[in-house]
Amino acid sequence: MVDPWLIGGWPLRTVRLDQTTSRLARRDRFVVGDPASARFARTLIELGVATPIVRSGRTGIAVTVVVPVRDDAAGLDRLLRSVRDTPVIVVDDASAIPVRVDVDVHPSVTVIRLPVNRGPGAARVVGARAAGTPLVAFLDSDVVAEAGWLDHLLPHFDDPLVDIVAPRVLADTGSDGVVARYDAATSSLDRGDRLCRVAPHTAVTFVPGAAMVVRSTWATAWDEDLRIGEDVDLCWRVVAAGRAVQFVPTARVRHQHRRTGLLGVLRRRHQYGTGTCGLARRHRAAGAPIELTPLTAAVLLAATGLPWHIRAAAGVIGLATDHRHHRRLVAQTPVASAVATRVVARAAPHALRHLASLAVRVYAPVAVAVAVVSPVSRRWAAVAIAADLVLRTRDAVTPASHGAGKRAVDVVAFPVIGLLDDLAYCAGVWSGAVRARSVAGLLPTVRPRARTAQVAGAVNIPTTSRWNASRSSGPARSRSSSLTRYHSAASS
Repeated sequence: MVDPWLIGGWPLRTVRLDQTTSRLARRDRFVVGDPASARFARTLIELGVATPIVRSGRTGIAVTVVVPVRDDAAGLDRLLRSVRDTPVIVVDDASAIPVRVDVDVHPSVTVIRLPVNRGPGAARVVGARAAGTPLVAFLDSDVVAEAGWLDHLLPHFDDPLVDIVAPRVLADTGSDGVVARYDAATSSLDRGDRLCRVAPHTAVTFVPGAAMVVRSTWATAWDEDLRIGEDVDLCWRVVAAGRAVQFVPTARVRHQHRRTGLLGVLRRRHQYGTGTCGLARRHRAAGAPIELTPLTAAVLLAATGLPWHIRAAAGVIGLATDHRHHRRLVAQTPVASAVATRVVARAAPHALRHLASLAVRVYAPVAVAVAVVSPVSRRWAAVAIAADLVLRTRDAVTPASHGAGKRAVDVVAFPVIGLLDDLAYCAGVWSGAVRARSVAGLLPTVRPRARTAQVAGAVNIPTTSRWNASRSSGPARSRSSSLTRYHSAASS
């Protein structure tokens, strides 16, 4: 914060403060107590500069749990035991052995059987239509809800703009082997430990359909034709409609993968990859694997076989152009140049690491072809990919391992498994592109040019032309606040 400015969010935002809001913004978190502070909180949250913090506890809003299931009676039984205090609708998606539930043990459970397999999206729609409650909690049959999970989620619906709230999905591998530890540490269903709003090209781009609570207005909006990525599609459509998706990691469920072992992990990653082109065709920029900026373009040119002075010039131009872009985002403030320098300094290593990951995870065939004809590109790619695998191993080993012996094994094994993981996902991306006859999931998007718009009187909001919605949301970067009827963590 630099009086009278508050700077934060992603993309970078600036808010001009008056005397009252300046006092509120100096705190890390505050409680809304009047209409003025409520308007200020709403502005910060919609800009992605702040995140609402709520007091946990059941609200008066009715909720029904909907469980799509196919051939997983054991998992369904575990799940039902964890949600006994909530009405449940089980949608049997044409299991080979029809689902049967003991009404004496689970009196609040209703079973709907589909005559043919229609996929998880269609099964969720059938269950949501039968629910009849303002909120629908979708849980897959292979998850188990931890005690009090809904108490952390439901208060977020006090915000009328929030349409989806999701818990953290932790992996329950049921094993302590090295592959199980890798799977638990790198699960794509686990969206992290930070409370934030969800949107494309932010820290949390989607929340998994394995566990989420949805307003009834969107609960029947699942795309019934999608069997992979239907949860990503729903999240992005909600955000594009100007509504909000909230991730709440204090609420937790545990997910038990049916496919275990190394081959099971690789098959699952391949399956996830097959859905990327379908999502990109529907959502265009949101589904692009990378946002092309002057900085990322400079990194790509540096890895080519062009003369060194051309690569050096491209690097300087890329850094300068990216610096200018971020300086324009905060041009009204007296520290615009310093903020832009800090952002670019942080973005450069992240861009390099992201490109290194994509070289294997999405563009492996292209990377191999370029490396064959260019020794410079081959050296750059080898160093960057190795560095990325080492850094990912560093991030994954600490929470996944217990004891020096396991850590030593994981440090050696995780990079190898990670490389196979990326290649399996890449194979899924390309096979999905062939089946869809589309390269939409392989094409980058170009970052829109920043411009400044005047909103709500004294609030200046740098915006882009990517979204048709009236706002852009993202993870909190600087301040935390709350809406009317919300309370700070300190007061709870």
